[in-house]
Amino acid sequence: SGTRVLLPFKGQSGMEQVNLYIAADGGYRAALRLEGLPDMVAPVLQARGFRQDGAAWELAVEGRF
Repeated sequence: SGTRVLLPFKGQSGMEQVNLYIAADGGYRAALRLEGLPDMVAPVLQARGFRQDGAAWELAVEGRF
């Protein structure tokens, strides 16, 4: 698979983050991480494909350019 470049993006509050990994072969992985959300949003996030990771929620997609 080879070497990947990481482009980290973090929101001003620090509670939201996107890590974008790009490989030389055109592959990518983008992971959105949300922290500090109230418990009441859990059903909505789960329905949208987010997975819980401790106190944070993460949604990742992979593909190729």
